[in-house]
Amino acid sequence: MVVTHGQAALRLWRFSPSSSEFIEEAMTAFAPYWGEANPKNWSVRCQPDRTVELRMDVVQFQQDDAFAILGVRTGDDSGEVCGYSVLLDRNEIALLKLGWGKEEPFISCFFWERLSNLPEDGLSLSVAYSLANGDLAIHVRVLDRWEQNVLWQKVAMDTRGLDPVLPDRSVKNLRMQAEGIAAPYSRIDLLPVVGILWCNTINAPAQPPEVIIDNVQLLDRFAPRLEIATTTGSIALSWQTPLEEHILMVADQLSGPWRPCPQLVTLSSDTLCVSMPCLGPQKFFKLVPGTRVTQDFNGSQPPWHPHYWDYGNAGLFTWTIKDGALRIECPDSVGGGDILLLPSRSDIVVSDFSASVDILDWGSGINSRSVGIFARGVVDRDNFPGQTEGYIGELWINRNNSVGLASLNIFADGDQPTEEVAEFELEAGNGYRLQFSGIANQLTLRLFKLSDLERPVAESQRIANSWSDGPVGLWIHNRDNQAYDFTVDNIVVIGTKAVR
Repeated sequence: MVVTHGQAALRLWRFSPSSSEFIEEAMTAFAPYWGEANPKNWSVRCQPDRTVELRMDVVQFQQDDAFAILGVRTGDDSGEVCGYSVLLDRNEIALLKLGWGKEEPFISCFFWERLSNLPEDGLSLSVAYSLANGDLAIHVRVLDRWEQNVLWQKVAMDTRGLDPVLPDRSVKNLRMQAEGIAAPYSRIDLLPVVGILWCNTINAPAQPPEVIIDNVQLLDRFAPRLEIATTTGSIALSWQTPLEEHILMVADQLSGPWRPCPQLVTLSSDTLCVSMPCLGPQKFFKLVPGTRVTQDFNGSQPPWHPHYWDYGNAGLFTWTIKDGALRIECPDSVGGGDILLLPSRSDIVVSDFSASVDILDWGSGINSRSVGIFARGVVDRDNFPGQTEGYIGELWINRNNSVGLASLNIFADGDQPTEEVAEFELEAGNGYRLQFSGIANQLTLRLFKLSDLERPVAESQRIANSWSDGPVGLWIHNRDNQAYDFTVDNIVVIGTKAVR
């Protein structure tokens, strides 16, 4: 085993016999592995409301039947070594359970499947273990290393005596035995293990098998406990920050619909806090895995990335951050003055969402202009607008060049916007908050005064079925190639994690 420090990668190989003289009863040749003496001394135990995830990048496979191993070792009640291993090569994946039965060792296999259309290299392998009513759920995923898109996934359940084990000799003529102890390994500390395996009982490798892996990670996540306390005129909710980010969901009744809570969340030490007004007869709250991204244009936050409709005119736009707010100006001469402002992280993709932006100033003059929120869909980041499609919740200001006249529009499914809301007047000198949410196929657009965030000035709704997840960002549009001048603040995106 050699560790290539310069590339921060772990390169594992084993010289196998030059002939095909393998022991048919075994799993053929194991390479050296990294695990029992791992430098971080990682050790975890499965518990209710807790997920243990192992990840590693597979940089390169040298040949077929050379498998990367990502697993956990532990000991059963008698102290014998046992555990789980996921095997991945360039076109196969398997989940094994290994242990010591009542009389002899056993190897059982939950699944062994062929993979197709995977990239030549640049994969990530993820295995997550979580308890569910005493059973152990094992969630296996293969992802694209760079974009982290899920290319393949499968969930197996290790239950008491009900494991779906493959028949003996059904794969590669390997010996598969029923497990001797029909119970999940969940009560004993788990120790991560990585390595490689040559698995072919008929043929020896053409050359010494080699697999290059990198970035081995252990993610220990838990479901945080939500604490609720009553205060004068409101309720206070708080929860500790787990490794896996959670967001607060709210509903008017237990059966839902549940929606991301749009209220501002603050961080105090390791505890997240939010205050909710006591409106209505009842409210229900819960925490779910999700994403929260904010930009208040204070401090050293990473900038959001602008995408210009006509990138050649990008230099004509003026971006100014002053007094903790962002001012965006566009001259008359820019024919494609539309801008989409996205979070700097490319991995932010949400399903159900609530997003908002504070509109502090929209300039003077009679020309029309729009500010809104883009949600879900897809964005052609390299050739904007390209194939960019999605939903837009828009505030149209100075509608039809009438000063102060405004309306709310929802663009969806390639249709014209909704026109259900009567035109209303914006009050110059007042700040507003535009809030756009999507729960399943229900889109809702609301506008609030910053001085009254409980009662909307206007609201519009629409049913749309084209997109179930995607990125969320700020959208600004110059109508009829006219100039605009916007000052905005506090861009917030909250959403449940997309399942891909």
